[in-house]
Amino acid sequence: MGDQTLATPRTVHLETVHAETAQTITGLLTKAEPVTVIVEGSKGSGKTTLAASVTRGLGDRFAVHAARGTAPGRSMALFAIEHLLTNGAGTIVEAAGNPAELLNRLTSTIAAHSGSALPMLWVDNLELLDPQSAALLAMLAGTQSIRILATCRSLDEVEAFRSLKAEGLLKRESVPVLLPEQSREVLESRLEGPATVGTVSSLHAFAGGNPLMLRLLVDHARENGMVHREQGRWNLSGHLIESMTAGSLSAGMRILASDLTPSELNAAEILAAAGDVRIDYLMTSTDGAVLEGMEHRGLITLGRGESGQTEAALTNEALGHIIRQTMSRTRAAEIWTETVRPDFAANPGSGAESMARPTAGQLLWAARLDLGVTDVQLTAAAEEALFAATPGVAERLLGHVNQETAHILRLHAEARYLLGDVKRAAKLIEAAVSTARADDDVRNHAFASVLALLLETGDEAPRTRTGTGTGTGTGTRAGTGTGAATGSGIADAPDFAALQTMITAMNSGRFRQVIETYDEARFDVVAGGVDGASAEVGRADPSDVPGTEVGGAVTAAGGTSAEISWFASVLCAEACAIVGEQERASEMIEEALAVQHDIRSAVLADRALRAWCRILFLAGHWETCRQVLQAEHQMRPARMLHSDGELEALEVIVTGRAGGSVDSLPRIGAGLDAFGTFISAAAEAAGAAETNPRAAGMTPSSAETSPSNAAEVHRALLDQLWIAEESGPQLFLAGSVVLHTMVTGGGDRDVYFGVPEQDLKNLLRLAGTNEEHLAARYGALATGLLDGDAATLLEAAHLGRMAGDELLAGKAAAAAASLAGSNRDRDTMREAQDVIGDPGLPTTHISGVLEELTKRERQVAALAVSGSSNADISAALGISVRTAERHLQNAYDKTGVSGRAELAAAMETEMVGACGA
Repeated sequence: MGDQTLATPRTVHLETVHAETAQTITGLLTKAEPVTVIVEGSKGSGKTTLAASVTRGLGDRFAVHAARGTAPGRSMALFAIEHLLTNGAGTIVEAAGNPAELLNRLTSTIAAHSGSALPMLWVDNLELLDPQSAALLAMLAGTQSIRILATCRSLDEVEAFRSLKAEGLLKRESVPVLLPEQSREVLESRLEGPATVGTVSSLHAFAGGNPLMLRLLVDHARENGMVHREQGRWNLSGHLIESMTAGSLSAGMRILASDLTPSELNAAEILAAAGDVRIDYLMTSTDGAVLEGMEHRGLITLGRGESGQTEAALTNEALGHIIRQTMSRTRAAEIWTETVRPDFAANPGSGAESMARPTAGQLLWAARLDLGVTDVQLTAAAEEALFAATPGVAERLLGHVNQETAHILRLHAEARYLLGDVKRAAKLIEAAVSTARADDDVRNHAFASVLALLLETGDEAPRTRTGTGTGTGTGTRAGTGTGAATGSGIADAPDFAALQTMITAMNSGRFRQVIETYDEARFDVVAGGVDGASAEVGRADPSDVPGTEVGGAVTAAGGTSAEISWFASVLCAEACAIVGEQERASEMIEEALAVQHDIRSAVLADRALRAWCRILFLAGHWETCRQVLQAEHQMRPARMLHSDGELEALEVIVTGRAGGSVDSLPRIGAGLDAFGTFISAAAEAAGAAETNPRAAGMTPSSAETSPSNAAEVHRALLDQLWIAEESGPQLFLAGSVVLHTMVTGGGDRDVYFGVPEQDLKNLLRLAGTNEEHLAARYGALATGLLDGDAATLLEAAHLGRMAGDELLAGKAAAAAASLAGSNRDRDTMREAQDVIGDPGLPTTHISGVLEELTKRERQVAALAVSGSSNADISAALGISVRTAERHLQNAYDKTGVSGRAELAAAMETEMVGACGA
């Protein structure tokens, strides 16, 4: 590493127009001491090509290891550098919560694969890394032990590297825009011949000195006959309507560069600047036939807006971006003033009427141009961004707000909290409480005080079983932390004191105390007169902008504010589910969700979503839980960027138990509470099950013959996790032990299909202390096995199928078929076999992969993917083991797979497609 010969930069031959910048970067990387070089440049600036040329020019002295950020990969923890973390040292999951171990594994892997060469890491698209990869690479850069070359649009977009930037540990180089002569080089290379001075000058100006935009423009001009050869040189023969920008996409550029008429361009400019615009306003400046033609060509879409009026919007977001970036400020101000009407937004009672609904991107653009965007508009958009799980956008919007009210400070705090900056969030919350108290802003005082309680207790480590006994807890922090929730006003009210006690008790595992405190405080959640209340989690009403007026609290009967009462009910509902009172939990969470429309805090809404999913899980409504989580992915895809992994782990469990295939476990973040720790551990235990051999690191063939260790893993969790002392989690784990122990192929009624009698009696006891669907189907399973009753087992199978628990449905049906066969009960046996063969879809919906299988092959396949061995299948269907093997192989051949995990994935894909048809 200290070889001084590296101090002299080497001559490199670069396939780039940025040779001078490349030489500078090469000089930095070839110095004796390791350094981190950040190359910044806009999209299409050529920074990736530049970096690639530098790495090629370094020669054999360096071993270059590459990693790349991608937009899809931002939602998957450690996705970008996963290949550098698996140096035969076990799975990433084992070290996911240990940054030091991950850093050690990263450095050792790079060293092992570098041999005698000097290691160097090249990271492309640094700003698109998943947060965990970015944080780990920032740690690596901070050690200054390895050379790192990274590219990004702007280092300001990479939060993990900000401290390194402040400490001066990074070398930054910017990719400059092309000079006219450099543009000529790119252009003539693309056209494969010389071009006229006028052509080079025009295209250089249109592209703004951006290599990518220049190439796209040249390709478009060539495809559309806009350039032609004249006396051996390329010359422009067409007309480009507008100049292009570096951050634009090719699809939008092709539309803009096509034959838009002046009327079409006028309409497109209005839509690009103002957002969703009322069609009646557009028709005052654009003929209806023109708009109809634009819709027919796919340039705009029409739909019913929130006001009930028909609105138009640009179909292609890139087109809007291009138009905004190339629009003059005079034109932008004209559209904004006439269409968006900031005077209306600032004073709704003025009689003016807004004709448009600008998006967050349009508001940011207008704010940068100083078009008169109001604090109210920016605040409302920031709140929407928080609910859409894009706290970074919210923070940028709030950065343009001039006021510093309690509401603004609270939103800032929520953004920092969702971005993982708890310390900064705590300071902002303290300021929000102080400001709300001074301004007598009751509602924001309530919101901020509740958030302060969460920040004060949220970092408490879950306790483990150490002999302290149920409900004792350790290290509770009531009254500690920032102190933001203390003082006069709301913090002194009885309701608030009760909520403080509930949060402390919840975090320390005293769930019964949570319920008792709630009941004694007599909280009463009032809908506040909201019409059409919705149980849609995470959604805000953009027409309601709280916090802009003093006061305005929605009061609860006998209490301080509805927010405190509402959040107390959410906590109580969750505690009820954990202790086994799932019916009350379901009723309470439904009531809370019905009035959530009025609870305008993204953080509290996120907690409500988490509580809802926990309750659905413990109540056994797994299919509903899976649908909620899938809807969350569709509605708020950005949520995964800021997730601690609990809901993703929960999805692994319910998807796996539904017979679906899960290739890998989610990366679990730090800071999980006791229930989150339980869920993440249960998801890892599910990875050891026979239903998912790939997740357990087993080959499909070995999974069919090796005994499952999932039962023992679940049994160990019963002893290790203190929350497993509670009735709800204990029921799930005890049921999982039974299901993974069952060997339906044995058919030995004396040993209850391989399950110890004590395990079954324990499961039956727990089913009696819990409520709702999970208790019902586990109780039926235990009763049927203990009594040797095929009919009761068949009932358990039907209950499992209804709830999306295919593992239980398959095992219970197989046991029922076996018992019925032994008792010569043909009707029950046939009905059980029908349950086994039905993958949960009506026969009329079976198509594709499933359609090619015979009924018997579908039965065998369904049993196989639910965890049954070939011997189990033989006993359940009354066929020989060899026949079962033959049917399973036929299913493999017809679906084009080679094992049970791939078969599960194929069947799951087919069923999803059928359901969506």
